[in-house]
Amino acid sequence: MEFDFKDGLITLDRRDIGETLNFSKRFAVFIEDGLDAGKISEKIRGAKGIIVCIQGLQSTEIKDVRKIGEMLSKNAKKDAKIMWSFGISNKEKIMVMASW
Repeated sequence: MEFDFKDGLITLDRRDIGETLNFSKRFAVFIEDGLDAGKISEKIRGAKGIIVCIQGLQSTEIKDVRKIGEMLSKNAKKDAKIMWSFGISNKEKIMVMASW
């Protein structure tokens, strides 16, 4: 499965990623087709750093992106650092990088 980073409307740089995932003992990457973050949300329980990359269609609305962020943050630690990006694509996908 591939994830396209080229046309981001909201992007992350190396510094954002480094600050979010720094000093981690465990790290995992999850990718799901579509915009349902339910399965990933359960897998990241207790994460202290989360990077969420969302690919949506031209018709994707900010409320859809916000819903994904809220769902994922519920299972993270209360003080988790969470960063996200969004880009337009011809396929809907979510990629989450989590660290504990």
